[in-house]
Amino acid sequence: MKNNVKRTIINAKKPTGFWGSRVLLSMNIHHDTLTDWGLGHVDIEPNYCILDIGCGGGNALSKMSKMASEGKLCGIDYSEVSVKESKKKNKDDIKSGKIEITQGSVSSLPYDENSFDLVTGIETYYFWPNPIEDLKEVKRTLKPNGLILLIFEARSDENPEIWKDYRDIVDMHIPSEAGIKEELEKAGFSDIITDTKGDWLCAVGKKIV
Repeated sequence: MKNNVKRTIINAKKPTGFWGSRVLLSMNIHHDTLTDWGLGHVDIEPNYCILDIGCGGGNALSKMSKMASEGKLCGIDYSEVSVKESKKKNKDDIKSGKIEITQGSVSSLPYDENSFDLVTGIETYYFWPNPIEDLKEVKRTLKPNGLILLIFEARSDENPEIWKDYRDIVDMHIPSEAGIKEELEKAGFSDIITDTKGDWLCAVGKKIV
């Protein structure tokens, strides 16, 4: 594998430096249609409070801010470069107080219980350190009947060999359609639905109290 491809794969997991910024800008373009497709599986109300985990270049936050026109949005990413680029993308909403972006980990979210109507993870679940426990941490921050939406460009039950190099280089956890449903169930989510489109996969789960 060429060095520039390896560099891109590594920076997809945790963007750093110049190449990290380049990858984030590319992701904003490359994942745009995927994000629209995934967001089409949930109804975002104008007053929703939303958290985007692994907010990357900030494109999904920008899209959801338009949908939740009277809401509040938070983004979190463990990459300093991602936080910087996401803030740049959403500078007007940050200035108005509508969007808040924080550096941190999905394993220890700096938010109170019952804070969000919707939590999204777009092309990030692959890299969560402890998927089941991290899903439980997400569930803690959701309001009763709140939703988690996970969106993937890759799934292990469709053309798995295509993603082998990615798994080997950055230790990605690429779930299958059945696998992500099982993991959401183990974390305590209910009313789980999944959908696929080619390699793409999305899953929605509800917090029932």
